[in-house]
Amino acid sequence: MDADSTMGQDRVMERFWTKVQKGPGCWLWTASTRNRYGQFWFDGRTQPAHRVAWQLTYGPIQDVASKGRMREQKKTHCPQGHPYAKANLIMRGNGDRRCRICANRVEQARRPRHRADRPRRRAQEI
Repeated sequence: MDADSTMGQDRVMERFWTKVQKGPGCWLWTASTRNRYGQFWFDGRTQPAHRVAWQLTYGPIQDVASKGRMREQKKTHCPQGHPYAKANLIMRGNGDRRCRICANRVEQARRPRHRADRPRRRAQEI
């Protein structure tokens, strides 16, 4: 790191930490907020203050947000070991997948409980 960028980093750190009121437990953000969360202009854009604090203290955050979308490898089986095959796959509206075998078992286990809880109807006399 050259002297110019170190000086710039020192100014950013000073500007950032003057907006933090350090207490015995929690630290309070005293500057701009959005939806009650601190925000701070850093690295060419407005960022959440807690993320800027991390970056100034420990360095760049290596996660999905900073690296772009990382593809998560799709699981081929449900937690009980049933395959997520087409015949056994329920796609939900939000993109989540469900195992049809497990969903049917849950529904079958749920039904008798509800039937037993319902009061019986009496036949009406005409």
